[in-house]
Amino acid sequence: MSAVLPADTVRLLAPVPRPRRMRDYLTYNGHAAGSGLGVPAAFTAMPICYKCNTETVVGPNDPLLWPSYTGQLDFELELGFFTSGGLNLTSGEAAGRQFSFAEVLAWASLDEPVYPGEFFAVGTVGGGCGLELDRRIQPDDVVELEASGVGVLRNPVGPGQVAPPGASLPSYTGAPRVGDRH
Repeated sequence: MSAVLPADTVRLLAPVPRPRRMRDYLTYNGHAAGSGLGVPAAFTAMPICYKCNTETVVGPNDPLLWPSYTGQLDFELELGFFTSGGLNLTSGEAAGRQFSFAEVLAWASLDEPVYPGEFFAVGTVGGGCGLELDRRIQPDDVVELEASGVGVLRNPVGPGQVAPPGASLPSYTGAPRVGDRH
């Protein structure tokens, strides 16, 4: 039996379907400025991030879920890395980003252990999201994002989900829309 199979006979999965933890940093100046949203003063002093839901990872060609609570979705091209762990890690310099991979990892590990299998996204590249490009995605669209030397990630956009009666909060009337900038 061959260890090499034709691509059309296999289904690729996410390389790590359930990372231990995911953090998404804002490090690209171009995205920070190009989004049209306010950039916090902290951006120049330290890497800022939010912690992501590890249960939402999908693989290549898997449909992107469109939650019932919003009428708009965005896409973002981001690069990242997995870590093997550490505490109070050091070195590295930024090139093209406000903070380098090494600086993000050093900040994340300051006084907080970083464990093997954690994923760190280093932010959306400038011009790498629909908001910056004024491109809205719709159900049944296909999103293809490419990073030179890494490859192409392709995912269809699934249909908008409909919340069942009585779900959510009675006070919720819909997510605010990001208006056109042109």
